[in-house]
Amino acid sequence: APSFVTVGSTRTASPLPAAIIEEEPVLPEWLQNRNDAYGDVSAQIEYITENGLEAWQAHVAEIKAQYPKE
Repeated sequence: APSFVTVGSTRTASPLPAAIIEEEPVLPEWLQNRNDAYGDVSAQIEYITENGLEAWQAHVAEIKAQYPKE
C-alpha cells in the first residue's frame, strides 16, 4: 500500500463542489444607457470610418454628458 494510505482508514474524498451558477451582472442604469447609445463595436467602427475619429470622440463625449455617472 502507498505510504499515504493507512490500514483500516475510513476517510473518503471531499464532496464535489456545488455547481457554480453565474448570474448576469446588473449594470447601473447610466452605464446601460451609454452602452445602448454607443451601439455595438461594428457600429462604432462604421461611425469612425464615415465621420472620422474626432467626430466619434465628440459623439462619445455627448453621450457621456447625456448619461453622467451617478
